[in-house]
Amino acid sequence: MALSSAEVRRRKAFQSAFLRRLGGPQPLRELFDHLPDVAFTLKDADSRVVCASRAVLDKFGMASELEIIGTTDRDRYPARMAEVFLRGDRDVVTSGRPLTDRLEVWYNAQGALDWCVVTKRPVREARGKVIGIMMVMRPWRGSPRELLPGSGVGRVVGTIRRSPGASLHVSALAKQAGLSGRQLQRRFLELFGVGVKEFVIRARLQAAADALETGAASIATIALESGFYDQSAFTRHFRKRTGMTPARYRRRHARG
Repeated sequence: MALSSAEVRRRKAFQSAFLRRLGGPQPLRELFDHLPDVAFTLKDADSRVVCASRAVLDKFGMASELEIIGTTDRDRYPARMAEVFLRGDRDVVTSGRPLTDRLEVWYNAQGALDWCVVTKRPVREARGKVIGIMMVMRPWRGSPRELLPGSGVGRVVGTIRRSPGASLHVSALAKQAGLSGRQLQRRFLELFGVGVKEFVIRARLQAAADALETGAASIATIALESGFYDQSAFTRHFRKRTGMTPARYRRRHARG
């Protein structure tokens, strides 16, 4: 993306002004540049990007950090997805509390749906006022027990991930976790920011995305095998959460 000289100066000034408020140099970006699987972003209180690691720039095909400075998630993601990200930013800024190791299904570095772990922490100026957030996103390939050690919720997450297309009722999952349905729902909201049913839908979408990328089965077959009632319901959920239809996703990410 070509930027005018005036736009380059404006973006550099925005970045410098924000970093000055932090009272010193920020070596974090350089550190994360050496961790290619980990995406680091520093934003101001309005969710405008101040700094981004090389992994973030590569994800969006950007040659220079200037291309992302001053932008928000609305400039890069489908509207519904962007609002989810921005709502999480606002919660951290307004509450001053971090969001730690939240397991989500979103886009990976290749732009395909995958599991990731997200951490967001408030950034404060010298007087303690929250002026932004730091966000780290990394891929997650481990066992639920690594994220939720000794937890009944970890067992439930493992069940959902192994068999997302199965008939998964909240009452049965709660029994597996040794909790009531209401307690399980509350724990999912605390840990993942979504309820049990939404988490199951995301797991099904991730499984469906894998099938779209690597297999030749019809979309109708993938819909049923992934646990959706029919192709229409699958398409509706997929488009709502990714901003594209399954057919378009397949054209963009099919391998082999």
